[in-house]
Amino acid sequence: MRILFTMSPGLGHSLSLVPLAWAARAAGHDVLVASSGHSLRAMGKAGLPAVDGHPDGDIMAAFGEHEQKAAAAGFELTGFLGGLFGDFTDRVVDRFTALADGWGPDLVVHSSLEYAGPIVAAARGVPAVCYHLGLPVPPEIRDAVRANVRAAAERNGVRAWPVEPAVILDPMPASLLDPGVELDRPIRFVPYSGGDAARPPWMFRTPRRPRVCVTLGTEVPRWAGIGVLEDFITAARDLDIELVLALGGADPADLPELPANVRAATWLPIADVIGTCSGIVHHGGAATMLNSCAAGVPQLVLPHGGDQYMHAPLLERRGLAAVLDPSEVSATSARDALRRLTEDEHMSRAAAEVRAEMDALPSPADVVPFLEKLA
Repeated sequence: MRILFTMSPGLGHSLSLVPLAWAARAAGHDVLVASSGHSLRAMGKAGLPAVDGHPDGDIMAAFGEHEQKAAAAGFELTGFLGGLFGDFTDRVVDRFTALADGWGPDLVVHSSLEYAGPIVAAARGVPAVCYHLGLPVPPEIRDAVRANVRAAAERNGVRAWPVEPAVILDPMPASLLDPGVELDRPIRFVPYSGGDAARPPWMFRTPRRPRVCVTLGTEVPRWAGIGVLEDFITAARDLDIELVLALGGADPADLPELPANVRAATWLPIADVIGTCSGIVHHGGAATMLNSCAAGVPQLVLPHGGDQYMHAPLLERRGLAAVLDPSEVSATSARDALRRLTEDEHMSRAAAEVRAEMDALPSPADVVPFLEKLA
């Protein structure tokens, strides 16, 4: 069986799919990735054959362009995401379709809101499988993206649009969802952070005092900066904890002088470092949220935009997270939050329950036989 994996260019839209792609390869199937930007590089580093759908320039520049347009129009999330992911699809779909015509996939697996994959599947007459990166996509956002890629679908010979996926793989723990929201086909989230550098030994040693990781992911530092971290650095000076700052590509030189119990790195693999942490502070991105849930650690969420505002209240309601608006972060609120992460037994118990719930779900290897039958 030949499986084509397609995904949007943001790093958080690709890493979660690596375990499934490798499960398919381990089962003897041919796997090919079609992507662009950060995702393309990440999949290549994961040892997966990957083809660039946008070799003409920096596709991530589209994010800034659409953000400026949305801000000028008063910023409305549905319109912003519809335009952004519609643009991402339009830029790569012709190359993806040409690639599929030559390679001949039997199945297409695509990430949430990535619609070049479904267009390829419809044009080839093969099933499409959607992999949700976090929450099920709200219908209004899904429909906005689909409307913006209709022309690209028709350009590639797909007249009956939209095309529904044959199945949706959902890694989200059911206990986090709103009442009445049902998952299509659950799949266990397997943590993977990528990277091509050797991990430092400290990352795998149990620390002598509670370790807390702080990250804003890879995209938030680019457009919002890392200034909010300064209050956590100040707060950590007076606490008996170890603070680990994963800067997502930002320069540690942009931070103030660090106390002895704080370390910072331009990039750290969250899936690995969180294994010895007592808690994590993050922006609420889907991949970081699921890595944190899989590790069973309490969370503090600082939502900055998009689906982060949807994830944060669900985590808080389940009892494993606290939520703090970035505008309300101060040295005092940061200190209180760090103490709660390392001392609140209720949060620790809820985090352990969600981890056990995720561990009980079918692994990517368990799902591959289902994909075989589907194809």
